Amino acid sequence: MSAAGTARRSSRPRKQVDYDEEKLCADAGVLGAAAVDYQQYSQLLLQADSDNSACLTATAGEVTAEALLASGFKQPVLLQPVGDSAAATAAALGMRLPPDFSLQLLAEQLGPQHRVPVIDVTSQEALPHMSLGQWVSYMTSADRASQPLLNVLSLSLANTQLEQQVSAPELVYQLDLATQAWPQQQQQQQGSTSAAAALAPPPCKRPRSVLLYTLCSPGGCYTDWHVDFGGSAVWYHMLQGVKVFLVAPPSRHNLACFEAWAGGSGQARRWLGSSLHGCAKVLLAAGSTMLLPPGWPHAVVTLQDSVAVGGNFLTTCHLGQHLVVWRLEQRLRVKPSCQYPGFRLLMWQCARYMAARLQATAAAAAAAAAAAADSSSSSSSSSSSSRSSSSSRERQQVKAAAWSSSSRAS
Repeated sequence: MSAAGTARRSSRPRKQVDYDEEKLCADAGVLGAAAVDYQQYSQLLLQADSDNSACLTATAGEVTAEALLASGFKQPVLLQPVGDSAAATAAALGMRLPPDFSLQLLAEQLGPQHRVPVIDVTSQEALPHMSLGQWVSYMTSADRASQPLLNVLSLSLANTQLEQQVSAPELVYQLDLATQAWPQQQQQQQGSTSAAAALAPPPCKRPRSVLLYTLCSPGGCYTDWHVDFGGSAVWYHMLQGVKVFLVAPPSRHNLACFEAWAGGSGQARRWLGSSLHGCAKVLLAAGSTMLLPPGWPHAVVTLQDSVAVGGNFLTTCHLGQHLVVWRLEQRLRVKPSCQYPGFRLLMWQCARYMAARLQATAAAAAAAAAAAADSSSSSSSSSSSSRSSSSSRERQQVKAAAWSSSSRAS
C-alpha cells in the first residue's frame, strides 16, 4: 500500500528539499533522482489489457472472512457501496468511520504539526516529512499545478485519537494474523510459575500496527509497481475521488520479473507491466472497498483528488506467500525499516498460535470420539438388555402355553 511498505529497493541519491522551490530539472525529481515518466506509465496502465474474471465483485457485507478463508482468498475482491449511503456501507463492512472524514478533519484531529510521509511522484522517492499543515496548504493551493506532484500513501492513524474513530472492516480483523496470533495476556505471564508460562516466550513489545493508514493523493498521481512488505494483503476504502489499480497475480513468473526489475538500475526507464501475465484492472471510486490478496504486484493511477483509508495484514492461509516475499526482500536488501514490522517475531507467535489451535482441535476430536464410544457402549448395553428381556418373555409365554395345553389334556 505505502511506498515505505514495498519490496522495492532504491539506491537513488537524496538531498534536502525546499518545498517552496519552483524550478525543477526536467529530467529529475525533487531529489535529483532519475525521473519516472509517470504520465506515459499512467496511460500504459489505463490502456493495459485486463482479465476481468480475476476480480470478485460483490456488495459490502456480502463477503465474510470465513468465505475468504474457505476459498483461499486467491483473487482481488471489490466491494461496492450499499446504495448512496456512506453510513450504510460502513455499517455493512463493520467499519467505524466519521461521517465527515476529510483532510480538514485530519488536520483538526492530528494537529497542523503532525508529521506526514510524502512521496515525490516524479522520482517515486520518499521526501523528508512535511507537516500536516503544509500538506493541507499544498492540497488546497490554487497554483498546485506549478508545484512538484506529491503523494501521501502511508499516514498512520495508529496511536492517534482518530484510531478510536476509524477502523478497518470487521473481516480484516478476523483475517489479520497479528490480531489473531499475538498473545493478548502476555503481560500477565510475568511472575507466573506455571508450566505454560515457563514455555512461553518472554514478554515483548508488540510491533507497530500497519492496519490503519490514510492515503491522500492529488489527481494525476502515479505509484509505480510494488509488492507490499512481507507480501501482506491490503485493504482500501475510498472516501473521495477515483483510483485505478493494475494488479498481477504472484505467480513464479511475475515475481521473478518483479525481482529482476526492482533489483536493476533501470527501474525508472522500464514499464514492468508489459512483462507480467494475468493483469487485472480495478477501478476504485468513492464508497468502494478493495481487498488485495498477499503478494500481488500492483501499480496505481489517481484520476481525481482522492482520500482513502487502508492498511496491511498477514493471513494464516498465505504463510507460504508471505515467506516467499520476505525472502525476496532479503535478496533485494530492502532496509529493515521498509519491511513488515516484527515479521520474524510474528511468525514465531503464529507458530505458537497454530500449535495451540491444533492441540485444541485434537482435544475436541478426542472428546467427541470418547463421547461417541460411550454412547455406542450404552446403546449396545441397552440393546443387549432389551434382547434378554425379550427372550425371558418368550420363555414365559412358552411355559404358559405348555401349562394351558396340559390342563386341557387332563
